[in-house]
Amino acid sequence: MSVIIALSFCSCKKEKPFDYKLNDYSLAKVTCQASSPILVADRISELDLNVKLYIENGTYTDINSVERTAYKEVPKERWRDHDIKFFLADGTPVVPPFKIATAAVNKLQFYATVDGMRSTKSVAAYLSEFPPFGSKVTPIAPQNEPSFFDVTVKEPLAVGTVKKIPVIFHVINPKRYEDAYQRLDEAVLYDMINQWNNVFGRKNDRSPNGGNPNIEFVPAIKDPAGRLLDKPGIHKVILTDAQVTTFEASPLSHIWSNTSTFYWDCDRYLNVWISYNSSKLPTTVWQNYIKKSMPLVFPQGVWSNAVFPLPSDYQGAVKQLNATELNAWKLNPGGTAGTGELEQVGLLFDSSLLTIKDRVNVVQPMGAFLGLIPNAPLLSTANYLLPPTGSVRKWYDDLCADTWQYNLWYATVENGGFEPVGSGSPTLKYGQITGSPQVYTSSNIMEVSSNCTSISLQQTARINWVLENAPGRQAWKNPSAITK
Repeated sequence: MSVIIALSFCSCKKEKPFDYKLNDYSLAKVTCQASSPILVADRISELDLNVKLYIENGTYTDINSVERTAYKEVPKERWRDHDIKFFLADGTPVVPPFKIATAAVNKLQFYATVDGMRSTKSVAAYLSEFPPFGSKVTPIAPQNEPSFFDVTVKEPLAVGTVKKIPVIFHVINPKRYEDAYQRLDEAVLYDMINQWNNVFGRKNDRSPNGGNPNIEFVPAIKDPAGRLLDKPGIHKVILTDAQVTTFEASPLSHIWSNTSTFYWDCDRYLNVWISYNSSKLPTTVWQNYIKKSMPLVFPQGVWSNAVFPLPSDYQGAVKQLNATELNAWKLNPGGTAGTGELEQVGLLFDSSLLTIKDRVNVVQPMGAFLGLIPNAPLLSTANYLLPPTGSVRKWYDDLCADTWQYNLWYATVENGGFEPVGSGSPTLKYGQITGSPQVYTSSNIMEVSSNCTSISLQQTARINWVLENAPGRQAWKNPSAITK
């Protein structure tokens, strides 16, 4: 009997397991945003629409000693299934990605619902209206509800006929490497052309503010004498041992001094020099080349900073030549070894960089050559653009008002809580980034950390102007090198 009692006393009822799920949350707030504050009405550009979900996270005391609700974002990976819908301000349902054909209105307003809960102002805006106690931020005026995400609608730039630019790769190799391991696979060169065409011909790009200069880079099939090339777009330059010594001492000076070998008429070809990789070559050659590859030589009376803005210290490097001077310059843009300007008629690449399919290594230099201004995050000083003279890297604004911050979620209390932040000024855009990750991602190719492959409308306008006015970029007007 005692045994039975003991067993009864020691036995216990099995409790129901704790059934906590990561997606058990009570939705308290919804915000709506789009992937861009600008949409081009061209039937191609697409606008993504997004929501953020929040739960209540206790309270905080604001700057006026009033207790306010605190919110905490629900990470997307923890979302349960929700009924998410997007609408225009008048209640018209829309399904992202959103695009339009005509700019009948100059502004669109969007809101969202999640399980019937309507989106409201951003948390950053809420905190800017009611900053936490002790904050040095001046409160902003309360924003009225209902709130919307505003998107400016832009007319597209006219896309003219395709501009076919003949490309000639001057592939430079020592004689001793001609059949050795450093011989460059032609497929790598043709892949460069594909990358350029994808961006500057807007292939498969649906960026909401994208533009299309409608450029097609084409391997040249003829040399300057009209003879067919063995391989389209490829001109092999083989260096003797003596030439290797002078080339490795100063690559640009060697090219400048031998333009009859290294340079083909810039009115008929886009010159691209591909150098072999060598530890003896100055590494600064590749880093510094881009500093003078932006268009800086023009026919007399064509350029002004109003029609083609340049950073202030680049303006002083601009040359405007009369017809006689310009014709002479085109024949030998290298000039003397100390003052050559081959950067104005072509691009220079280290072959070792081409094995890495990196947009920054291949596409960004072409963007600069076509008139776009590269810049970099504040913390990435190694990627600053060099001024046209000197060697101290500097920050440069891209001088375009429509290159916005791509990740719009990181608005800050300090800037008033509005999303997007810093639109139209890269310097401000970088300086105002907070949150995690602290990585700047933009919607144009000239930002070093960008994973995007698009260019904005204003960047497209810069390229269009350069193609019409800057020597070295006008081979599209003479198709003889690509005509059978």
